[in-house]
Order: sequence, then C-alpha cells, then structure tokens
Amino acid sequence: MGSTVGRRGLPAITVRYRRIDGRMSGLSKLEHPWDVTHDEAIALQLRLREQVIIRPLEINEIRSITALRAVCQPERVVAVAMTLRREDWLVEDHAGVTLTTNFPYTPGLLAFTAGPAMLKAVAQLNRLGDVIMVEGHGIAHPRRFGVACHLGLALDMPTMGCGRSFLIGKALPLPQEAGSASPVMDGDEMVGFAYRSRSGVKPIYISIGHRMDAESLLALTRVCLREYRLPEPMRRVRIMTKEYLE
Repeated sequence: MGSTVGRRGLPAITVRYRRIDGRMSGLSKLEHPWDVTHDEAIALQLRLREQVIIRPLEINEIRSITALRAVCQPERVVAVAMTLRREDWLVEDHAGVTLTTNFPYTPGLLAFTAGPAMLKAVAQLNRLGDVIMVEGHGIAHPRRFGVACHLGLALDMPTMGCGRSFLIGKALPLPQEAGSASPVMDGDEMVGFAYRSRSGVKPIYISIGHRMDAESLLALTRVCLREYRLPEPMRRVRIMTKEYLE
C-alpha cells in the first residue's frame, strides 16, 4: 500500500488502497506526473475529462462513505481522509498526511496542488468507503474536471464534490426551505446543484465527480445530512483536520 514517486520526488498518480472488506484493490487506473506546468495541467484536465463516467449509483448498497479534504498552505498540503459507517456515522478509520508541493494553489487546478497528499491519505486507510465525498468540485469546473473527478478517476471510485462556495456557474432561484435544490448552470449546461441543508442557511454546492449521476448525487447528499449545514462525513473530516494541523 503506497504511492510511486514522480519527478523531483513528488508522488505520481499510482496508488494502492484497501476497500471496506479489507481486500486490496489494484493499482490506480491513472498514471501521470504531478510536477507539471500550468499549461500542462490544463491539457491533462482536458484529456482526462473524457474518461469521467456519469451513471446511476445504487445508494442503498452504500454502507460507508469516505470524506476527503485538503488544506493548502505555503509550500505544503495537509490532507485528511476519514471513513464513516452510514448506519450510525461511526468513524471506522482516518488518516492524515503532510506533503510539500511545488504547485501553488490556483483556482481550477486544486488537484495538482493537493492531489498527491489526498491520494496518500487514502492509501493509508485500512477501511475505504463505497463512495468518496471530496471537499471541492467535480464537473462544476471550467473544464468539467475538478478535483473530485480527478480523484475519482485515479481511484476508480464513485466520487462527488462538495463545496461551500461556487467555482463557476450560477444557481437558479433556491427556496429557503431545508431540502431545496436548485441547478447550477454554466451557460446552458447544468454542472451541479445548490442545496439548502437547513432552512435560512447558506446552501452547499454539490457536483458529480465520477461514476454517479445527478439523481444519485442528490440522494447521497440527502442521506448524509443531519442537523448541520454540511453533510456529516464532510463536517466530521473538517473537525478532524484541525487535529492534524496542530
């Protein structure tokens, strides 16, 4: 279980990881260096976005969910992965890593700053969920290939993006009632949803990452919500991140 090393000592996108039943998966489906230029990163996104799969996800078969978050600081990234059991939100496993980075954070290119650390955090888990909730965006992205898409392809896992603000697009009018959802449109294309988890509270912004469709995205979000603004896996991984930052 681990990651290979790319140019200048930065991890490449080859990752071994462990599923919820303890069986080792294979290597990641993707391999490319992370030490790239801004233009090379954009070219990779444009190429890899063609591999994103949008299809229904069987929500009833999901037994656990892994939340994944990264905090980008000058010259380093702290990433935390946490797996929770859907039945009672018991924490089954968590891992955090800190890596240096040579790719400064740039909106739309988060994966190239935080991706190596996020993948390494996942690789350190002994129990990986059936779906991954990533703090960031999926197809709600200028090139329809945000960090949730990138990680979904790398791990060959269903993924969704969950953010507290827009990256692109505009949400249609959203009612104040809890449970309301409104499409986020970029031109004439729907790229995600604004979702109001609590009445009178600012919405969250969710989007498809990989191997799910819009209906699955909404259904997964709903089963993960309790009395807070953020879905429970994302709320809990944010709390855990504070411990790794200390």
